[in-house]
Amino acid sequence: MVFCIEEIMMTIFKERFTAYAKINLFLGVCGKRQDGYHLLSTLMQSVSLCDYVTVECSDSAIVDKLEPGISLMTNVEYIPLDARNTAYKAARAFLNTLGRQNVSVRIHIQKGIPTQAGMGGGSADAAAVLNALASIFPGAASKGDLLAMAVRIGADVPFCIDGGTQLCEGIGDILTPVLPLQGLPLLFIKPKCSIPTPWAFTVYDSLPDAGPFSPEREEAIKGLLYPSEGTDSLDRIKKAAPYLYNDLERVTENEYPVLSEIRAFMMEQGAAAARMSGSGSTVFGIFADKKTRDAALENAFMYRRQGCFVQAGEMI
Repeated sequence: MVFCIEEIMMTIFKERFTAYAKINLFLGVCGKRQDGYHLLSTLMQSVSLCDYVTVECSDSAIVDKLEPGISLMTNVEYIPLDARNTAYKAARAFLNTLGRQNVSVRIHIQKGIPTQAGMGGGSADAAAVLNALASIFPGAASKGDLLAMAVRIGADVPFCIDGGTQLCEGIGDILTPVLPLQGLPLLFIKPKCSIPTPWAFTVYDSLPDAGPFSPEREEAIKGLLYPSEGTDSLDRIKKAAPYLYNDLERVTENEYPVLSEIRAFMMEQGAAAARMSGSGSTVFGIFADKKTRDAALENAFMYRRQGCFVQAGEMI
């Protein structure tokens, strides 16, 4: 969208993106590189929980009486508004590629995704900024360029560029789209604890090897990724549910037993599957229908009383 204000000869380009959260339907830690980055194999799924990211940009900042550079605003107080923020990093990476001076980028983030929740909120914001700037400056960066920028910002950012349902491997840089999982009702519960991702991986590195997968798990995961013709989303989840896993739960559930309590609650409420997303601390439940999910949402009142984040959603 282009807004032209003729009185002061100013042209501001404005884009508003919905930045969707993600969940990890399974997450395996496959190794560690010499540079310290962990190698993962995870099935990521976009969900309806989201932030809204608005990017306003002028490529003639001084003429438009704007300060060149990047500024960041948000509706909450608990996230940084400087170079520590992933959205800021995304804008800086794109401007470095653009190679122009006198560019002003103003970013506003309306947060709906909780922070330190394992749902990729910061990554989704960064991807939204990259997509917005690519739209404002067509031809300045290819999809490959965007993905290269994304992987330097964070492991979840490349997935968030397109979202959907994707097998993500390596350090998040190897993406394989799979048959979409859409429409399944979800319930999210994030306890008050927040889990630093570096801590979770450091502790995981100290644990003994869990050993190889069973043939049954291998077959179940294969069926989830590459279902036979005619298998719908719910059937895929139900067949894989006993074998879904998150390697980091070995760390987090020992330190934060509330996470296993929430998973048990989800299953008692009729969830087809329940797991922690990412390094936590959000636990998600996947339900066969909205009626069952909504009943679970109503019964989660005790978690709200404890100050937990509790919200319904769906796969998209």
